[in-house]
Amino acid sequence: MKKSVVYVLNILLIGLLGGQEQYYSKDEIKKEWEDYSSFQRDELISFCNFLFEKNHYDRALLNYFQFLYRFPGDKLESAIYYHIGLCYEKTYNPKLAVVYYQRILDQANSASIAFKTANYRKLYLHLIGDEYQIILDRTQLTEDPYLLVFRGYAFLRKLDWKSAQLTFLSAEERFGQEYYSNLLNPLFKYIESVSDIPQKKNGISLLASIFPGGGQGYLGQWSSGIGVLCSMIILAEFLPSSLNSKSNLLSLKNSVLDYIPTNSSLNSKFIPKRIRINSNDLKVLIPSIVLSGGIYFGSSWKTAQNTNEYNEALMEEYLSSIITENPVSKFLDFNEPRIIIK
Repeated sequence: MKKSVVYVLNILLIGLLGGQEQYYSKDEIKKEWEDYSSFQRDELISFCNFLFEKNHYDRALLNYFQFLYRFPGDKLESAIYYHIGLCYEKTYNPKLAVVYYQRILDQANSASIAFKTANYRKLYLHLIGDEYQIILDRTQLTEDPYLLVFRGYAFLRKLDWKSAQLTFLSAEERFGQEYYSNLLNPLFKYIESVSDIPQKKNGISLLASIFPGGGQGYLGQWSSGIGVLCSMIILAEFLPSSLNSKSNLLSLKNSVLDYIPTNSSLNSKFIPKRIRINSNDLKVLIPSIVLSGGIYFGSSWKTAQNTNEYNEALMEEYLSSIITENPVSKFLDFNEPRIIIK
């Protein structure tokens, strides 16, 4: 019985050993490991693409970083950096997005798609971050139509309508496609309509300021205008009473004799018979004039300043409507690096 059990176990052991694959060289072992690693790499790439397409950007970031750690120097490294930047954009962290776009600019070939798109995205983030001067400095003498569009929007943000128009015309010429002409045409119409915006004129505002509060009324700032007018009316009430000169004679001697016992005769030289009183309240008159003049001229100067601010606010509101209806994101249709399994 014991011998039969031993025989059975030996047979099973021989079968198991025979079923295992035998390696004949180190090269065969290395190749099988490479195939296994390649399989894991492709699976991780597929999972990253799935997470990104389903808008799970936080989880996609973790897996992108895992890929960089497990497969350093991979040929998809630039594309991975680009998608990390996109994930940070989608999660409202533009500063970190710029960091990873800059890594591509530092490492990739300047003629590669990754380099160009990283540059586009980085400048786009500067533009929407109101860093207009950076855009203008880095797009001088460019002939790239996308960069020209960014430059045109930077001029728009600075309310430089003429420069924006010329830049958009250059971009349209470089694109050379009807599709982009249709995108740019609304911008041209808005720019041409700027002259039709009813702006306030400094000359008229100053002329209206001749009447106290009139300048503020011209700008539609009725509460300020009424305040100036009421202040002038209140101060003007002091002037008539201050300007009235008072002159009168006061009989002093008889009054003194009536109330103060004295042995002096009526012909005393020490008590005058009459005293003349004369006053004009200069202490009230001068401050009232100074304060009234300060309010009047100060309101006139403020009106001229408010006119410029009013026009700027009007232009900013007009610009806001342009950007809302024609966002620069419409032009972010350039070719982007893709993470493809090969």
